[in-house]
Amino acid sequence: MPPDQLYARIVTGDEDALREVWRNQGPLARNLARRIGGPVHAAAIVEECVLLIWTEPRRWAADPLDLHLLRLVRDLALIVRKRGLAPRLAVRQLEPFRAGMDADASGLAAGLAATVDREACQRMLLQLSDRQREALETGWFEGLGPSALAEQLRCSEAESLHALGEALGQLAISIRDHQ
Repeated sequence: MPPDQLYARIVTGDEDALREVWRNQGPLARNLARRIGGPVHAAAIVEECVLLIWTEPRRWAADPLDLHLLRLVRDLALIVRKRGLAPRLAVRQLEPFRAGMDADASGLAAGLAATVDREACQRMLLQLSDRQREALETGWFEGLGPSALAEQLRCSEAESLHALGEALGQLAISIRDHQ
């Protein structure tokens, strides 16, 4: 079922819709939480994020539900890892939801979510060079700024931003070609 239909069902209090989100997005969300926050807290991170969706569903109207879940998981996992808090305490430190991603990232994410299945996405990521993939993964999953990204990639800020820009550009081309 499309995320916008799940969202509408969740707003009305449909517990089956919440279970469907858990079934469909849970494994991907747990892998993301495990990668960022560590295996000990991964399940709890995802549970807290799904609980936020359930208890505050009207905050989810701006972007697709699955993207919001992954963004929440990423943000909460970063807080858990960086501050050493348990997920049930760290969830209180989540910033209010942003109005949305910037236009380029939002368009890329919406295009990816609307037109690309999981296998196609994996193929697209495999087309990136190791450097581009590392810049994308580090920049997104680790949430690093330009100087920290450059340090992680062991290059200048300009080179790290160039690699990240190339990766995003390549993904945008792959999405366009896939449509």
